[in-house]
Amino acid sequence: MNKERLIPLIVATALFMENMDSDCDRDLASGDRRRHRHQPVTLKLAITSYLLSLAVFIPASGWTADRSAARMVFSAAVASS
Repeated sequence: MNKERLIPLIVATALFMENMDSDCDRDLASGDRRRHRHQPVTLKLAITSYLLSLAVFIPASGWTADRSAARMVFSAAVASS
């Protein structure tokens, strides 16, 4: 596969993974909580901690990408998820 198609495919895969992750959290917080038998407080705590981790790690990853190679940081982020 040539480079002109590979890079957009990698970026699209990363965006898909991020959207899928947030959709799963949002769906669980809505009507599916009755089926999974979770308390609303537990789900609010999960969503709050998820958003807090995003608020911390998105700027931290940008700072790390500025200090070192952006490609390395992106590869590590995709590999760790």
